[in-house]
Amino acid sequence: MKKPTIFGGRGAIPRPAWRSQGGHYAPTRLVFYLVLLLAVASIIWGRTESPASSSAQPPPPFRLFMPLVQFADVRQGAIVINEVMPTGDGGQAAWAELLNRTNTFLSLPGAVLDDGDGNRYAFPAALPPVPGGAFVVVIFDGRGSALDDYDFGDGLAVLHSAAGLVNPFAEAGDQLSLARVAPNRPDILVDFVAWGVSPGDDDDKAVAANLWPDGAFVRAERGGEVTGLMVPGESLGLYPGRPHGEIESWVMYRAGETSQGQANGIPSTDVVIPPSGALVLSQGFSLKWYNVPYAVEYRLQMDNNADFGSPEVDVMLSEPYYAPATPPADDTYFWRTQALDATRAGPFSPAAQVTIVTAEPLVLPAAPIEGVTVFPVTGDGAPANGVWQVDYINALAPLLQRKDTNLLCWDGDDESGARQPWDGPHADTAGNHSNHGRNYCARASIAMINRYYGGNLSQDRVTYQHFSVAAGLLWGALGHDTALSIPDGRNLLSWALNGAAVTLTMGKPTWAQIQAWTTERRAVMSGIPGHAIVLRGWAIYTGSNPALAGKRFVLYNDPWDGLMAIQEYDTMNITNVRVPGGSPTGRMQEASVTQNPDADGIMTFDESNRFGTNPGNPDTDQDCITDKLDMHSYLYVVHNNYGTTFPDWDGDGQRKERDSDNDNGIVIDGDEDLNRNGHLDLGDTSNFAMWDDLFAPGGCSPTATPTPTPTPTRTPTPTRTPTRTPTRTPTPTRTPTPTRTPTPTATRTPTLTPTPTVTPTPTVTPTPTNTPTPTITPTATPSPTITPTPTITPTATRTPTATVTRPPTATRKPVITGISSTFTDDGRGGIVISVTVVSPSLSGIIYDLEIFFAEQTPPWQVAQPVSWPVGWGPAEVVGGVGFATTTDPLLVSQPAHFGLQVPPAATIGSPILIHVTDKNHNNLGYISSTRVTR
Repeated sequence: MKKPTIFGGRGAIPRPAWRSQGGHYAPTRLVFYLVLLLAVASIIWGRTESPASSSAQPPPPFRLFMPLVQFADVRQGAIVINEVMPTGDGGQAAWAELLNRTNTFLSLPGAVLDDGDGNRYAFPAALPPVPGGAFVVVIFDGRGSALDDYDFGDGLAVLHSAAGLVNPFAEAGDQLSLARVAPNRPDILVDFVAWGVSPGDDDDKAVAANLWPDGAFVRAERGGEVTGLMVPGESLGLYPGRPHGEIESWVMYRAGETSQGQANGIPSTDVVIPPSGALVLSQGFSLKWYNVPYAVEYRLQMDNNADFGSPEVDVMLSEPYYAPATPPADDTYFWRTQALDATRAGPFSPAAQVTIVTAEPLVLPAAPIEGVTVFPVTGDGAPANGVWQVDYINALAPLLQRKDTNLLCWDGDDESGARQPWDGPHADTAGNHSNHGRNYCARASIAMINRYYGGNLSQDRVTYQHFSVAAGLLWGALGHDTALSIPDGRNLLSWALNGAAVTLTMGKPTWAQIQAWTTERRAVMSGIPGHAIVLRGWAIYTGSNPALAGKRFVLYNDPWDGLMAIQEYDTMNITNVRVPGGSPTGRMQEASVTQNPDADGIMTFDESNRFGTNPGNPDTDQDCITDKLDMHSYLYVVHNNYGTTFPDWDGDGQRKERDSDNDNGIVIDGDEDLNRNGHLDLGDTSNFAMWDDLFAPGGCSPTATPTPTPTPTRTPTPTRTPTRTPTRTPTPTRTPTPTRTPTPTATRTPTLTPTPTVTPTPTVTPTPTNTPTPTITPTATPSPTITPTPTITPTATRTPTATVTRPPTATRKPVITGISSTFTDDGRGGIVISVTVVSPSLSGIIYDLEIFFAEQTPPWQVAQPVSWPVGWGPAEVVGGVGFATTTDPLLVSQPAHFGLQVPPAATIGSPILIHVTDKNHNNLGYISSTRVTR
């Protein structure tokens, strides 16, 4: 029986407490509501102090059963797997690093690290509790616990595995889980990561625990085309501040960038094009490198000295692409790049070398029929006699590597917009480099060759063939930010050419071979380190520049910018070629890839082969919410902010788009979603919480028991009847990336040290209210604090309700400089505020955020909290809105996201002013949240 596919990630609401870890049991609704009433009564009658009080403690959770066994003091999101080096380098052993993300001591004895293949490391009883923010490193060197260092004085404990447990991870890829051990019971997983290859069944427990997408894995090599083996000395780690459990949170670090026992940094850029040592023409000169996740800009430096003491080029770029209108003067240059996110700068990449030479214009025999050429041509298109000898494949059109269809990506693309949407093709411009398409180079190369031989496959369809059909994935079916191995690329190319033989040869081809393939008009898929290209011709210079006398050049299509490029053969590092044999024909794409007869925004191919929804009915489960918006509701819990929650909330084996009552409450989903838009808006109740169904707005249907339409099971067939798919006409010219020159004194890491004026000395003393709220007022927001336990914990036991009686005042505390904040505004009343503590001195002391309507410019009339981090909840504020916690204050370098809903017609100025308080509700000052545009 196929296991349900579920997903956990940033913003995910915990699994329902009533759902068993591996099964699908749920109690009757009557029993649930009786338990809920008892829980509410317990809270109301038992509460004696307000959470806002300095001595207040949250009431004990209501439990039907008390645990009989004391487990290790770890839970999901508390102690996490932070970095793993699977393969040591130079005699170094593999290691794994854990991080305590809380501000409290947590115990690890009673927990284990497990690779799923019988290799288990149990944390020793002698290990003391792990302080908040501290690291624990386990080195798999087999040297035993006698060498363990348990002293957390430096914020780090270093442990050694027992004899026999040495370098347990497979070179091609593996997985690692952190779990609590329960005597005579299954392990309780609290974190999981898989890399390199699909984990197969080894992720079953992690999937059931809502910790990992089914079958997904983190890329374990840099570049879009890889060898399939982990590079010794490199590590994979959580990007600073990113949540665990999401594929996009993980990045690769070079051997010199690993940070054992320290906070992870921003990785350097990688895969430079042209490769180091290349000789290129000034004509059509450009530099390219792979983008870094979460980078907002890049710094490029070029210098004719290796020390970069006085760079000839020093610019900031919005994309990993540099194509100046006027190339630098002829010379040999060293160049390097650096990624910067909103608050930090990463290390510079290793310097690459490039030699630029100017020659007489290379005049092609004829303009390519696709209308794209980076080279000037004469009026009649004739070659310049005595300057160049040229032969190339005229009809081999270049393609930009990108998501290029309306097939749905569930793995991190934008909710809306034309540039990088989850439900459409990504913009076809040389400067559009999304995380999704970053590793699409091999798929783009295959699509180019397929079309040259008469096919019409999209890059997404090529991708699906490997990642869904071959690997059996649902979430990762479009290979979001995932590379292909060189052999897999060969196999996919053969499939795209209807089974034609494709010869894979490792190493650089001879010049004579390139000439022969061009003469035969045979398109050849090739590779340079970390990147796939398509060879299409050659040129020999016979002009007057002695520096180029007799030089031979290779013409190729580069999917990184979707253009044709030229590089000298002798300095071109070609690592492999895949040559189609015989007389290949291109495979045609199924018509269903572009068909959507029920107009629900999901292509028939997706509905039939991936999701099991009815392609002839926009609302398969008949819940008044279309299939696509049903999916949307668990992929984008907060507007314009990718973050998933559990798609099969009631555990009945059906995801939300196939389940009319996703939370198994008393009303169908459409009765809870007033405007049927798949978002939790003001006035809605949640499709992911049973408790609020009694207050649903209704209006969809008088019955809560519709019968879902049966749908077919996915049976991919790669030989369906072909139909014509429109192909794009490439842009005829290259648009240089806008640049700006940084000032010499610019420091990319802002100074964020809090000033002495931030001392908590409030000018207006808040009046805490210690009287408990006599009733529970339901909100339209799903509680993200329903903790998976053997019993039901009512929402009110974890959601603080702080009553703040001080009115807005013109005498504000000063701005706190140790906290950064930005917000996004979707234009429809949805606001997401991101807050990051930058200064360590402010870590763990902020318990409350308050926004007063009258202080905003222009003033707000009303706002409603809709989402908040785990452990936080809405706080009642007179004349405003707030969020508070009693257990999880903001920690340094850990972004927290707070969602608000305002009337759609409201004008939201920038900045948004936010007051912050400590645990005792002392006003520390205010932060200024600035608008960012996605």
